Amino acid sequence: MMVLRKKLYPEMYRHRTRFITTLREIYLILHPKFFPSLDIEQIKWPVKISAEQNSEEWPDTAEVIYSVHRCAHDNGGELPAGFELIPDVLHGVTNSTSLKAAPGRVQISYRVIVGLLAIAVLATVNHNLNTEDGYCLSLNHKQFIINQWRGKRDKFLAIAAPHDTQHVNFGFG
Repeated sequence: MMVLRKKLYPEMYRHRTRFITTLREIYLILHPKFFPSLDIEQIKWPVKISAEQNSEEWPDTAEVIYSVHRCAHDNGGELPAGFELIPDVLHGVTNSTSLKAAPGRVQISYRVIVGLLAIAVLATVNHNLNTEDGYCLSLNHKQFIINQWRGKRDKFLAIAAPHDTQHVNFGFG
């Protein structure tokens, strides 16, 4: 994601601003799997993510993902209390995605990590990158070979759109 953000927004100095802007512009990739039936462009989460945050100002989805999940994991730390990634694939059930929110708590599917990977793979600015063969993303039961889908965001979104309000099995294989 870091290289993607720098390619998309070279003029933006702050890492946080680039990350949040990138996520906000491509919510469509995250929406079908992680936030079905929620308006993630408008939703505000009832959590405090920074000391400077005013008690009446709740963060949006991109701010929560950046401030809580990205910062903690990228720095090798534990998530703050009340925030966790939920392992959805338990006891053989692979067709659901969990999301739990309450004042001071946001728990989302660990699959959001795969969603962030999908954002980077599908970004048009990454059309010429390659990885080792054999890696793919999946949407329901359709496989998307990473090297064949680099930069094909719009084509992917056309396929994902019918699943926008369903629980979609979107994984990394």
